Parts: sequence; C-alpha cells; structure tokens
Amino acid sequence: MLVLLLLPVACLAGYLAYPQIISVSNDSSHNSELPHKTSPHVQAPRPRSSMEVYSQDITPIFENYCYECHMDGDDKGNLDLDRFTSLATMIADRDTWKKIRDHVNWKLMPPVKKDQPTQQHRQALTQWIDDNLFAIDPKHPDPGPTHARRLNRNEYQNTLRDLLFVELDVRDRLPADDSGDGFDNDAGSLTIAPAHIQRYLATNEEAFELAYPLTPPPSQLIKFLPEKMAGDGSVRENFYLMYRRSSAKVALPTISSGTYTVHIEASQHKAGDENAKLAMWVDGSLVKTVEVTAPHPNNKRHSLKGIALNKGSVIEFVFINDFYHAESKEDRNAMVFSIAVEGKPKPVKPTLTAFRKRFNIVPKANESDLDFFNRVLLDFASVALRRNVSTLEIEKYSHFISVAQGQEESIDHALRLAMQAMLLSPDFLFIDAPHRHTQIAKATETFDAAEVDTFTLASRLSYFLWSAPPDDELLKLAANGQLRNQLHHQVARMLASAKAQALIENFAGQWLQTRDLGTIKPDPVTFPNVTSDDLADLQKETELTLRHILLNKQPLTDILKANYSFLNENLAEFYGIPGVTGDHFRRVDLSDTRRRGLLTQASVLMLTSTPTRTSPVMRGKWILENLLDMPPPPPPADIPGLNEGNVHTKGLTLRQELERHRQKSACAACHNMMDPIGFAYE
Repeated sequence: MLVLLLLPVACLAGYLAYPQIISVSNDSSHNSELPHKTSPHVQAPRPRSSMEVYSQDITPIFENYCYECHMDGDDKGNLDLDRFTSLATMIADRDTWKKIRDHVNWKLMPPVKKDQPTQQHRQALTQWIDDNLFAIDPKHPDPGPTHARRLNRNEYQNTLRDLLFVELDVRDRLPADDSGDGFDNDAGSLTIAPAHIQRYLATNEEAFELAYPLTPPPSQLIKFLPEKMAGDGSVRENFYLMYRRSSAKVALPTISSGTYTVHIEASQHKAGDENAKLAMWVDGSLVKTVEVTAPHPNNKRHSLKGIALNKGSVIEFVFINDFYHAESKEDRNAMVFSIAVEGKPKPVKPTLTAFRKRFNIVPKANESDLDFFNRVLLDFASVALRRNVSTLEIEKYSHFISVAQGQEESIDHALRLAMQAMLLSPDFLFIDAPHRHTQIAKATETFDAAEVDTFTLASRLSYFLWSAPPDDELLKLAANGQLRNQLHHQVARMLASAKAQALIENFAGQWLQTRDLGTIKPDPVTFPNVTSDDLADLQKETELTLRHILLNKQPLTDILKANYSFLNENLAEFYGIPGVTGDHFRRVDLSDTRRRGLLTQASVLMLTSTPTRTSPVMRGKWILENLLDMPPPPPPADIPGLNEGNVHTKGLTLRQELERHRQKSACAACHNMMDPIGFAYE
C-alpha cells in the first residue's frame, strides 16, 4: 500500500504508462533490414549517441512544429529551446522537459490552429525524453539530492506527545512553517533560525513542567511585571494604570500549594480625602485591602503575609474607591509596578507522571547521583534521538550536574536540564540529522546512492505514516537490523494504528487541499443554509473515504470512481439521500446516484468554487494539478478576469463567458485543458 501512496496519482490517467516507441529517423538507411549475417569486411553501424539521435531525429520535429514560437529569440509561454545545447543542460532542467513531454503527449501543443505532428512524431519525441532525461537504471538508482529536514510544527508537537506523554498545542508557540509545492514537510522550505531555537527552548520548558515537575526549591519568588497582568486596566511604559473600578490579575500556573507572602509595588494619584485602595481577591474570595500611599511616580512595596495559594491560583487586585471631581479635575488613580509571590511551599513527593514511569526516573537503592543521571539519560536519549546512543555521547551532558549543584538544586534538576538541552540538538530536531547525512554527487547526471541506516529508515517511515517518531517496536527492529526484512508487515501495522489518521489529515489533506476547508466559507447570503456543522461533516466524509481506501487496500482508482461514501444523517439530508439516520458516520451505497469518488464530494466541490458560485476553471485546474500532475502556467498579468467589462449584464451564461475567454490566444492553451474538465462537475 505504501508503494501506491508514493506513486504519482497521474497513473490514474495512464500518465506513467509510457509507450515503447522506436525513434524515427530521417535517414532511410536506418529503416532497411540488416542482413542475417554480417560480412567480415563490413563493419556493423556504430550505435548513435543520445545527442546524435536528438540532432538527427528530434530536432527536425522541433523545427517543423515548435521553433516558430520557441526558438531563434522567440520564447512564447516562457519556453526558449535555444538554451538547451547539450544533454547536461536538459537534465539540469527536467521540470521544463517534463512539461514539454506532457504537452506533446496530451496533444496540447502545437496549438490547434497550427500544423500538427503525426502520432509517430509525438511518440518519437516523448520516447527520446523518457529514455534520456528520465531513464531509470536499476544498477545505479538515482534518488536525486536529499536534504536534512527538520520537524515541522505538527511533527514536533506529536514528538513531544509520544516522548513526554503531554498534550501541548505548539501552534501559537512556534513560528509558522513554510511550505513547498503545497506541503509543510518539504525539506527545502523548512529553514531554521535563531527564533526557532528560542521558541523551542521555551516550549520544551513548558512541556517538561508537565512531564517532569521538580520538587519545589526551599523558597520561591515569582514576579509579574505590568505586561504580564490581565484585567481591564491599561499597560503603560513601566506600570499598570487602574482607573474607575479596574483590576490587575495574575495567575500562578507553576506554584505549589503553600502559604506565601504577596508583594505589590504601587503608587497613586491622590484626589479627595482618602488614598487609593486596592482589594485583594484570591480565587474569587476577598482576602485583604491595601491602602496605597506613595505619590506617583514614586512607589512603595506593600507585603501581605500568610496568603494560602495553590497551583493555578488567581490573584486579583481591584481598585475600589475611584474618585473624580469635575470642577477641579481631581482624578484618583492607582498605578501597579509589580506583583510578586514569595514563600516556602509545603514539601511534596515528586509526581510519578507517565513520563517518569516510562523512563524509570526514580533513584535505585544505593545508586549514586551520577549513576542515576547516566542511566536515565542514556535510556531517554535512545528514544529522543531515535537511534542507539553510547555512554560517551551523554558524557558531555554531565556538566549539568555541576550547574545544578552550584545553584543548590537537586539531581532531578540537572537531569531535566540535560534532557531539555538534548531536545535542541540536530539529532532531535532533524529527521535526517545534518552530520549523519551524506550526499555523493558526481559531475555527471548520476548519483552514487547508498541505503540509509535502519534508524533513519524507521524515522522516515514513522514521520510519513504517523507524523510522529518511531515507537519502541520500530526502534527495536532498527537496532537489530530486522526492519527491512519486516518492512511490509510494519507498514500494515502502522496503517492499522490510530496514529495513521495523521497520514489522512496531513499528507492527503495537503495533497487534496482538504486541510484548507476550515478557512473557506460559502457566502452566507448566497448559501444561507450551510452551517459550521455541515462544513465539519464534509471534511470528515472525505477523510473517512480516504481512510477506508487506504486501510482496506481498495484500488487507488476508488479515489475517482468509488460508488460509496461515508455519511451521517446531516450529510445525507445535505445530499438528498434518504434512509440515513443518526449522527454517526457509516458507509452508504451511492450506486443509484450521480456521485462517484472524491471529485463529487461537496468538500472538493467547495474547495474549487468561489464563495458565491461554482468555478469550472478552478475545478479543472485543481484536477490538473492534484491528480494529473500537469499544473497550468499562471495566467498572463494583462488578461482581465471574467467579471470585468460587465459581461454578466449582457445575459451570457458562465459557459458562454468562458467560450468567449478562450477566443483569446493567450488564454486558449490553458483553458482548453481546464474548462472541459471543470464543466463535467457543474
């Protein structure tokens, strides 16, 4: 099944079924039969080189049908054949030659009004391109250049989930990923910058607070400056302004239960006959009232002792005696410079989280701090770095023990710092770590390819199918050198896992663009009956269909012609299909309807529409790009859109508008491809 996933979907249209054609020569001597026996005095003809065949057989085809627009200084459609002077220059730009091949093979070029080559000429041209620019040599496979690729945000989040056993949404914590060709796991687009490292460190620390909480130190001091305060006051340059009955609020997510002293540094604008007063509330209960005496801009610390606080407690100071005199313009306000919490929490036993259980983070009897540190870190490193790790490799992390001792912290603190540092290493952040990656490229068009090691294979496999790191079984097989022998079994096991939903949501969701459904909304005026529940159900229908095809080994052609789908009552009513009740999705037979495959599902039809109407052009373009691997070039900049010039007011239908549009030669080449496909789904 993995092979099917990796094949270009263009095979659905026979794109990969290249015909076996013998090159056609202008020299009639090449078409004559050779004698059965060659005279010892007659030398057999020397095989022609690739460029000799090109010069003798292919160039005349180009001269007759292509050079008028694409040679001798003409470069219509941004195609200039003058620059291809050797086989090397052609191989260096395979993308262009793939487009040439497709346009010739699909009879899209030359334009319909020009002289057309014979089918024999088309086959000779496409066969030469296949044999010389896209040839496959089983003895010298050419995988092309590969690049070290870092984890994208989704993979990073799943890796923290599987490694630390925590659920942490990193989308607002890490920079957004760029995408290449519509995919956010494209190595060439996943750059890394100092901002990433800073965000990784902050995110790791937050994740470890959940996975590996430390025993609180003897005393704690947590200080909040104005920019960290919430409420209906106003943050100024270095203070938080409180007016009317405004408040300043802070939350304590990491504090342990205990009795604390709360410090507040504040000043006032005095007005009337009393000072500004702040009522202190803790978790919704009034505790004390503070009378602010320092005149602004001076400030004074007020310390409130004996305050019982817990993890997650919320402290709120409310300005309770606002005063304003209209005639004198006297205005009483309070300004808060900081809120701090200081104290000794109650001694607590370390929480035995799932993470601590997995890596046995409990010192054994008579185990020294160093032995405990090395044992746990070695086990953690082999999973975090997704490969075997030696004791020598983790020695460089032992300096965190000295750091912790210098700060009078526990060995747990040193171990957690070492783990956080490890999650900043290239071995963790990259699927193929840069220093493990070797690419041997020659000056010729071939590569010396070598198999990746089994740990890299395990990571590539798991991040493709699961968007997540390899599990214990994959790592064990990789360590024992058995993964390649069990590859098919492991692929089947992984696809049966609930984690394989990531393949549908990420790979298929980006390939078919269904991940964009959440950002596309039909116009509520034109389509007032479409609800948010409808949109969510449409996406689920497509995901369930793809998952069924994948897990049940259905033909890949079911993507186009499946006579079934997965509906609940809401979607069945949406499509006008009777007999489906309940919110749960189930397989529904569509044999008696006009709907077949994904292309008639409302999710795809909505993706390929504007908010107010359908779009045959968008639908044809979507199919060319996503299913046939034949993306049309972008439209010329000076071509007006369909609605310009008030064409609609002249009573033309959309089909008639597009027919008029195709009359422009600059539009016809692409629209002749797109429009007929799109109109099939009107």
